[in-house]
Amino acid sequence: MLVIFVVVFLIFQRADGVEVPVEIEEEIIIDEELNIKEAPIIEMEQRNVVISSFAYVPQEITVQVGTMVVWRNNDTGAHTVTSDDGDELNSPLLSTGDSFSHVFDNVGTFDYHCAPHPFMQGRVIVVE
Repeated sequence: MLVIFVVVFLIFQRADGVEVPVEIEEEIIIDEELNIKEAPIIEMEQRNVVISSFAYVPQEITVQVGTMVVWRNNDTGAHTVTSDDGDELNSPLLSTGDSFSHVFDNVGTFDYHCAPHPFMQGRVIVVE
């Protein structure tokens, strides 16, 4: 038996113009007769945070390990998504309409803020 593991990275653009990176993992099993059998594709969970009126909405979210969180700036000013501690989150300056995404691979609490506006604060809680 031959087992092939394939990982594909794609960027999809939703109808609202947001680009969403997606990672697809697939295992292909070839049995003795060389018939190809495909394992099911695991879809990635996604949660959205909107930046609006100088705030992250929602300000706190709880997600499971492996979830992609996408921040979209709907505000008139430029903002960032910057970790309070460490470098887990480190977006560029997001202009109106820009987005930033991150996949959380580890359990924990991740506090973040906007670098130009430190009073803007948010939190992602990652659970099993």
